[in-house]
Amino acid sequence: MNESLTSNLCVDPLKLTLEDIYALPDFWDGPGIYFLWRGVELLYIGASAEVMNRITRQVQLRNQPDCMTGKPQIPFTHWTILGFKTITEAAKVEKDLIDKWQPGFNGPSDQGDHVWGRHFEAEARGAPTTGAKE
Repeated sequence: MNESLTSNLCVDPLKLTLEDIYALPDFWDGPGIYFLWRGVELLYIGASAEVMNRITRQVQLRNQPDCMTGKPQIPFTHWTILGFKTITEAAKVEKDLIDKWQPGFNGPSDQGDHVWGRHFEAEARGAPTTGAKE
């Protein structure tokens, strides 16, 4: 991996385990990828040019229904952050991490639901809402 890729990590982000991601810091001043958690369950992965501003907004919205769907916002309890030098670099890795870990609040469902589809469908079936591809 190109060592200049990330600013706060010297290993390939795709080789991180969930435990590694869970142990990342909760503050980064700049662009990066943020991970929203409920306990040890990974709920959502996002990227932002200003990660702390995005998390502040997520905290403000956490207890309000989504204005488009009426469904609850992501019910996270805490977050961790993987900092990058640029949002372009962060966005490239974000997609791969979403594909790898498939958090329940990322991506549309098979029925075309908005972002929360997989999480709510799995929860309704009593299935786990997060799991890596085998």
